[in-house]
Amino acid sequence: MISVPGKRTRPVPILLTDDISKAMAVLARKRTEVEVPKENVYFFAIPKTMTHIGYYSILQKIATSAGLRQPHLLTTTRMRKHVATMAQVFIALFVC
Repeated sequence: MISVPGKRTRPVPILLTDDISKAMAVLARKRTEVEVPKENVYFFAIPKTMTHIGYYSILQKIATSAGLRQPHLLTTTRMRKHVATMAQVFIALFVC
């Protein structure tokens, strides 16, 4: 389990499976090889900077490159809800 800052900087626990935990450990060991400064506290850091990879900007780039008519309407909240809905549909299809 790890904790990340949530709303109002309150800690939000995240449960990790063993395989995810091992993968994160490998990424953490490789930071110096890809030239992430030791002072950079972000897990998904950008090499040679003190910043991180912004998931929202990546989501917008993917939405634009996918040719969506209104890519600005794709938000992380809507994406999360869509993924949850699609997961339920797939589960229903495969269980029946």
